[in-house]
Amino acid sequence: MHSVKVRQTCQLLFILFFVFFVSSTVRVSAGEYFFRADALTVPFAAIASLSWSSSLLFCAVLIATTVAWGRVFCGYVCPMGTMGDLLDKMFSFKSRYSAAGAFKYHLLLALAMLSCGGATFFWLFDPLNWSSRIGGGFAPRYVEYHWLFVLAVALLALHAIFGRRAFCRVLCPLGAALGVVSKLGLFKREFIEPDCIDCDLCVKQCRTGAIVERPETYDPMECVHCGHCVDVCPTDALEFHYTSTHLPAPPQPPRRAFLLTAGLAAIAMLGLRPLRAAHAAMRPVIRPPGSVPEDRFINLCIRCGSCSRVCPTSTLIPAGLESGLLAYQAPVFDPDVGGCLHDCNLCGAVCPTGAIEELSLGNKQGLQIGVASIHQTRCLAIGKNQPCLSCVAACPFEAVFLVGVDITSEWGDSLGHPRVVEDRCVGCALCQVACPVEGEAAITVAAIAPQKPLPPLPNRRRVFEPGVSELFRLP
Repeated sequence: MHSVKVRQTCQLLFILFFVFFVSSTVRVSAGEYFFRADALTVPFAAIASLSWSSSLLFCAVLIATTVAWGRVFCGYVCPMGTMGDLLDKMFSFKSRYSAAGAFKYHLLLALAMLSCGGATFFWLFDPLNWSSRIGGGFAPRYVEYHWLFVLAVALLALHAIFGRRAFCRVLCPLGAALGVVSKLGLFKREFIEPDCIDCDLCVKQCRTGAIVERPETYDPMECVHCGHCVDVCPTDALEFHYTSTHLPAPPQPPRRAFLLTAGLAAIAMLGLRPLRAAHAAMRPVIRPPGSVPEDRFINLCIRCGSCSRVCPTSTLIPAGLESGLLAYQAPVFDPDVGGCLHDCNLCGAVCPTGAIEELSLGNKQGLQIGVASIHQTRCLAIGKNQPCLSCVAACPFEAVFLVGVDITSEWGDSLGHPRVVEDRCVGCALCQVACPVEGEAAITVAAIAPQKPLPPLPNRRRVFEPGVSELFRLP
C-alpha cells in the first residue's frame, strides 16, 4: 500500500503543477521541462529537421531514468496517465481487447518513418500535447475550446471501449518508445512461484496489461510500476527490485504485421514530396520572431502551444488547414489579434525545440518578420482627408512617419500623409492594431520570409511620446 500511496501522491502533485503551468498567464519556467524532456516529439522533430536542440539532453535524462527504473514516467509523472487513472476510478472501467495494445507500437513505427522522411506528426498523439490542450481549459486567456472538447470526448470514448488506461495501452507512442527502452532495464517485477496461490488478483488489478492471463507471464514493456499487483498479492509473491530474472513474456505481434506497417509508412512517405512542394508554393505567413526557416520550422515545431500561452497580446495562434497539412497547428502571427511588443521575447525563451530561437531584446528589436504597407483608399488621412496619427503614434521604431501635404481637412487642420520606411519596419503590427478604420485596417503587415535583421541604426527603439515636432522628423 505504501508504494501505491507514494505513486498517487506524485501523480497528484505533478498534474496540479502541469495544469498550473498550462493555464498560467505568466511564464512558469520549471513547467517547460515537461515538453523539453518529451522523448517522443523532441528527438523526432530533430531528426525530421536535421538539427540539434538542447532539449535532447533532457530527453536523454528521461531515457536514462527509464533504463534504470522502467516506465516510471508513465506511472508517476505523465498527466495523461493520471487523467486515465482518474477516469478509471470514476467509472470503474474494465480492461478489454488486450491485443489492441500492439497498435501503439505500429503507430510509433509509422510516425518514426515519416519523421525520417522529413515530416513529423507525433504531436497528434503525444500525451503531453493532449494533456496541455485538455488542462488548458483552466486558462483565463488562451483556451483552444475545440481541441478541449474533441480530445476530452476522445479520451472518454477510448476508456469506454478499451477499458483502463486505454490511451496509454492503445494509442500512446511515447509509452511505446519508453516501453522499448525499458526492455534494457533490470528493475523489474519478480515472481516468487512457491508463494503464489493462483488467486489471479494481480492479473485483474494490472492496469496496463503487463500481466497477461497468468501471474508469471509478465511484459516489462507494458509495466508502469504502479505497484497495484504487489499491493493486492496476499502472499507477497510479487516484488519489484533489480533482477536479471526473465519471466515468460506474452506472445508478441507477428513480424509480418510490422512489415506491413513499415510498407504502408513507406508509401505515405512518397506523398510527402508533393505536400512539401505545395507548402513551399503557399504565400508566406508571419511566424514568431526568431523562427527558423519555414522548411525546418514546420518539422521542429511540436505544436505544444507554449509560445501562444505566454504571448501577452495573444497574437500567436495555431494555424488552421488553410496553411496546409504540414503546417497545421504551427503558430502564426495574426496582426488582427494583437501586435508584437518590443520588450517581450518570451516565445523564443519557452520553445522546447529551437523552432523559435531565443533572442535578446536587442536582436529581436532589429529583426524584421514582416513589413507594413498603407492602403491609400482606406486610410483616413490619405483617402478621406481626415487628421489621423494612430499608426505614427503606435510605431515604436519611427518606421511610420508623416509627410506634410498642402491639404487641409474640412475643419481647416493641416494634414500629413503617413508613409512607411521599410528598412525600419520590423513587422510588429502595432500600427495595424491601432488603425481606427472599421473592418480591414488601412495599414497591414505582410510576412518577410525568411526573417532578416535590419540595417543597424542607433537607438532603434523610440522612447518618447510623439509630439508635433517629432511627427515630421526622419533622421
